[in-house]
Amino acid sequence: LERIVAQVWAVVLGHETVGVRDHFFDELGGTSLLVAKVTSELGDRLGRHVPVTDLFEHPTVAALARHLAGHPVTGGTRPEDHAARRRAALARQRKRS
Repeated sequence: LERIVAQVWAVVLGHETVGVRDHFFDELGGTSLLVAKVTSELGDRLGRHVPVTDLFEHPTVAALARHLAGHPVTGGTRPEDHAARRRAALARQRKRS
């Protein structure tokens, strides 16, 4: 399931690869418009509806795959972890510009 989620994200976001802990919004540059494409493609590949809210609530491949598999997601993100990921994502975006 993680492989399917990562493949869909990579295609939709235009990345060669996506890691299981990469954050859809902060690290990969995902937007709300791309969420709709991802959930549609995942729904087609999995043969079931994937709500848009799932990606907002589970923004990493690992978390989303666990959620879709019906397992609880453990280990919430600490604010300082989120801030560090956001700073790294912004630095990567600056390098690309």
